[in-house]
Amino acid sequence: MYKRMVAALLAVLCLHATALAEDALVMQMTIGPDLPPTRLTITLQGEAEGEFGPVYQYRAELTEESGMLQTFEIESEQSLDPDMFISAIDLNFDGYLDLDVSYYLAAQNIVHRFYLWDMGQRRYVPAKLDNLEVAADIQLYPDGRLIERYTHDSAATGVTGLFQWGEGGALLPLRTVDTTQPTDEGTIRLLITDYPGGEPTVTRDEAIGFSQYVDMLQSGVIEALLWEGIQQ
Repeated sequence: MYKRMVAALLAVLCLHATALAEDALVMQMTIGPDLPPTRLTITLQGEAEGEFGPVYQYRAELTEESGMLQTFEIESEQSLDPDMFISAIDLNFDGYLDLDVSYYLAAQNIVHRFYLWDMGQRRYVPAKLDNLEVAADIQLYPDGRLIERYTHDSAATGVTGLFQWGEGGALLPLRTVDTTQPTDEGTIRLLITDYPGGEPTVTRDEAIGFSQYVDMLQSGVIEALLWEGIQQ
């Protein structure tokens, strides 16, 4: 996986997470600059048998000093590890912290579940974001309202996508760089697709030698192809 520029999040938003016990996790956070400090308590309620092991059911309680704001259910195959289970990020660049829950940690990628803060309702709302749900790496670029997602496929190949928040809260694809498609032995198929008006348009499709591909990867050429002509 090649290097990515990490954008700084808003300094006014802070997060602290502490595992209180084996079956509970507490996060103290300020969701937004105009909101009081809140406390998110996540407690294990039970488990069921899933395809790859147990699926845990958690209860999340969001409170502030004046009382309860919200309760909601979270399902995950992960235990309550404060470093891996959940993180708070401003995913849609509206100035408020959203929640990113790790549903499943695969060998190469993480399956994510997202909850976006709805200021009108003053609560977290589950968000179905197909473009981001399976990813090895997610980077945020607030200035352009852009998200870069890398999905790992093998030791050297994967799909990198660039997405932008549009009107109505839709996360729209701008470009993908795909090196996972089958091709002749000893070569890599480089497939670049743009999405003008939401419609996929292939702009580059060629087979390149594996050593040439590694050079392009290490020198940043592949990353440059993703961002070519796009304002960060």
